[in-house]
Amino acid sequence: MYPCAFAMEIVMKGIPSVFICLDDQIVSFLINRAEKTIILASPSVSQRIGETIVRRRDEKPNLMVRVIVDANARTLRLGFGDFAGLKMLYDAGIDIRCQTDLLIGALIVDDRSWIFSPTPKIILDDPSGEARNAISVTPSLTKWLMFAMAPHECLIDQARDEVAGRDASGNYVTELFPNDEGGDEILDEPLLDEQVSPAGDPDPPEFNPDLLIPQIGAESLTSEHLTEIEESIEESPPKQFDRTREILVYNGFLQFVEMRFLGGRLSAKTVRIPDSLLDLVDDPSARVEIRASCRLFEHIDWICPEIKDLEKKFNQVRQRLT
Repeated sequence: MYPCAFAMEIVMKGIPSVFICLDDQIVSFLINRAEKTIILASPSVSQRIGETIVRRRDEKPNLMVRVIVDANARTLRLGFGDFAGLKMLYDAGIDIRCQTDLLIGALIVDDRSWIFSPTPKIILDDPSGEARNAISVTPSLTKWLMFAMAPHECLIDQARDEVAGRDASGNYVTELFPNDEGGDEILDEPLLDEQVSPAGDPDPPEFNPDLLIPQIGAESLTSEHLTEIEESIEESPPKQFDRTREILVYNGFLQFVEMRFLGGRLSAKTVRIPDSLLDLVDDPSARVEIRASCRLFEHIDWICPEIKDLEKKFNQVRQRLT
């Protein structure tokens, strides 16, 4: 199929939005609809997301839940989530995995998935409705994502679907996320029909039971690791992100100038007397003890009053503007 024909077919089919906004509110809404799988990969998690995951797991004890984070204090100081959310998940027994330098986000809810850009709150506000920070993913790529993050569970999920006689097409998604009044529209949109793709989306991965090591999140979060993060946060807590963002904005309008007043303390100016002049008398007992230095200006206030006035004005400028 030529590109122009493919584009025409997309227009005729009414393809949904691919680029969307995914904030904590929408992520919580998606998680609350989970029936079998929740997998979240992100630098860290907020307290709101942590509470939503724990609550949904309590409502659905058979849910397969996995959270993959970059578990270190530096990530939290940048504003990727907070420690309260991470600790809440750990205390609830949620499967938390660690991945160093995780700079991208992925969310899988049952047979739907989204790839998103996490927000560093030390620089940016939470995304608004006009932001575009996420991409909706097709079912076949969802299978690849799940296999990359939870291969063993993905294998079990595929077997369960085959036993139930249910394929991995968009039909299940339509039943899982019915039209609810007040529900978010990204749940109501049909997925991109994979059969209209000019090159064809890749088939689901060939599941090799010998290759069940996750590509990310192979190691579990331990209590020692969590304690180390908590101690680091207590020692040097994250800054108030709203204040930090204001400082970053104002830095572009401010020019920092170093002010120094040199040479103004004339009263402190002294000269050293040569040692040869001190040996005026051969007899040490007859020597007059004098200082080895001499002050040049004893009465600077009346000799040079302008210096004193200039120093006073300089100090006023420093106090008011620096």
